[in-house]
Formats: sequence, C-alpha cells, structure tokens
Amino acid sequence: SAGTSGGTARPRYFLSASVSAGDGLPVSHDYPYASGVTDGLIANSGRLRRNVYGNFGYQATDALYLNFTVTHVSGGNGIPPSAVTDPGDPFATRVRYERIDNIDGNTAQLSADYDPGGAWTARSWLYYDSLSENDNSYDNANYDSIGDPALNTTFLTHNDTQISGLHLQTRYSADSNGTLTLAADSREEHWNDGGVLHDVALTPGGGGGGGGKGGGGGKG
Repeated sequence: SAGTSGGTARPRYFLSASVSAGDGLPVSHDYPYASGVTDGLIANSGRLRRNVYGNFGYQATDALYLNFTVTHVSGGNGIPPSAVTDPGDPFATRVRYERIDNIDGNTAQLSADYDPGGAWTARSWLYYDSLSENDNSYDNANYDSIGDPALNTTFLTHNDTQISGLHLQTRYSADSNGTLTLAADSREEHWNDGGVLHDVALTPGGGGGGGGKGGGGGKG
C-alpha cells in the first residue's frame, strides 16, 4: 500500500492505493478435515483486492467548504467449500464450488458545508455508487462446469448495482431556545442480474427510487 497527502490553507488532498492478495487460508497442523485442503491451504480461499482512495477538500470562502471523495475496488475471491463432507452427518451441507470474480466497484461523493457564522448553517451532498461482479457456482472442484444434471444449484451470474442520491439540510440555532432542522433526500437505485441458473437464462432488470423531506426542532 502507498499514500500521500498535502495541502495549504485552502486546498487539501489525500491519496492512497493498496493491493492485497493471497493464494489461500492456511490450516493448522491439527486441522481435522483432509478434504478441501491443498498444499496446506483451504481450497478456493484465495483472494485479490485492489483499492484506490482519493479525498480532495477546498475552502472556497470563509463560509463554504467543499469536499470530493472517490474510491475504486476490484478483484475477486473464492468461497471455500464446506470441510464437512460426511454424508452421514445430519448437519453437513452439500459441497459447493463458488467464486466471486471480476469485482468492479466505484463511489463518488461531493459535499458542501456552509457556515456564514450566524444562526443558519447548511449542508449538502451528492453521491453515486456502482458495483458489478460475477457470482458463479460450479459443479466440480475445477470450477469449469455447471452442466451436471444431478445438481440444480449451479449458476453463472453477472450482477450490477447503481445507487445515486442527493441530501439537503439546513439548521437554525436559537441558542438556548432550541434548534430547527429541515432536510430533504432523494435516492435512486438500479440493479441488473443476468446469466444462467443451472440451464435457464435469467431475465435481467430492476430499479427503484424515492425521496423524502423532514424537519425537527428541539429546546434544551
């Protein structure tokens, strides 16, 4: 991993990047299950993650501060199968061979804080998140097939999600007489799932949105 930061009285920034990777989770010397272990590692437990983070702030005026944040993540990971494979064990589950690959996630947020020094202050932020990944469940330990007719829990799917929204908030402070806060929110979500469930194609689609407003006050 690596990072850097800097700034002056008005602009400020922080940047970082990291990569973490592993071939798998090691087992202890007295690990009781022989199945699902290869070269001392739990099968299908490897992972890869790449992360990037950036934060940029700017004091536009004495009263207005702006901030912009972005992130990115990518990679993939296995989901280790159950180590308990004894068919006579009533608590054992069927061994599944599942992986999550091609993870690609991004976020961005722009925020503003306004404080002119009087009784009124205001805050607002605008955001966007997206995530896509492949979630695949295979019928064998080679992770290369879903065609076994005896299994109906295999699939190859691609999932996409997008979320965006806006928040507005104002506050009035009357010192010892209390405070009054007014807020409004808007949020929209979209998701899309596609692929093959065993041998049946999935129908992609989905989405939704909403908004709201509110207010409150207090005295103490």
